[in-house]
Amino acid sequence: MKQKIKTDKTELVKSVIYKISDNDEGGFAPETHFTLDALKFYVAETLWEGYDNTMSEGEEQQFTKMQVFENTEYLFAYLDFWNWSVTRIIINTTKK
Repeated sequence: MKQKIKTDKTELVKSVIYKISDNDEGGFAPETHFTLDALKFYVAETLWEGYDNTMSEGEEQQFTKMQVFENTEYLFAYLDFWNWSVTRIIINTTKK
């Protein structure tokens, strides 16, 4: 007699999302949520360009666009410099 054994193949999946919000009054953009890769792209392609266009001639940004895109530490330092708050949200879901 064969006995069927049921196994639970449920996996716990951890996702990390970053919520950013501009702390300046009349800020640059509304609160938004990103994965880390999407956040790097958004900051390098949107925020960096936007702030660069508003700076005076001869004034330079604290980090280069590539530093912000390639180094997570610089990314968060850059957001902090421009007065953005970042919240790391961990979402645990199950997958069968």
